Amino acid sequence: MTGGASTRMQCFQWRVFSDLEDYACSVGVWLARIDYKMVELNYVAGVLIASGGLAGYLKKGSVPSLVAGVGSGAVYVLCGYLATHGSGPTAHQVGTGVSVLLAGMMGMRAARSGKFMPAGLVATISALAGVYNGRQLAQ
Repeated sequence: MTGGASTRMQCFQWRVFSDLEDYACSVGVWLARIDYKMVELNYVAGVLIASGGLAGYLKKGSVPSLVAGVGSGAVYVLCGYLATHGSGPTAHQVGTGVSVLLAGMMGMRAARSGKFMPAGLVATISALAGVYNGRQLAQ
């Protein structure tokens, strides 16, 4: 590279890294402003489980996947709502119960089929949600 091209490349790299640094600072400020009491893992589990049920229906036409996935997801979202609005113990008890049922049923299904997707993923998400809800109850 000639001197001019090298200088332009360094200048370009500096601008890119500077922009990324500004972006990272903006994200950091935004993350610092989040009220973490409102971040409830049950919301995440609910959306993931419901999305999986909907995907199962759209891909294979499975009505049981749709009903069970959206139903279980709705219960998780309800638990998240209750936990963030003052009914934490009840929400986490229900969340633990749903997690145990889903993790048990889908874990057995994954073990029988020998495939991770989709039953193993649902069992994993449910087990993680169960651990979270159980720990919240213990506190």
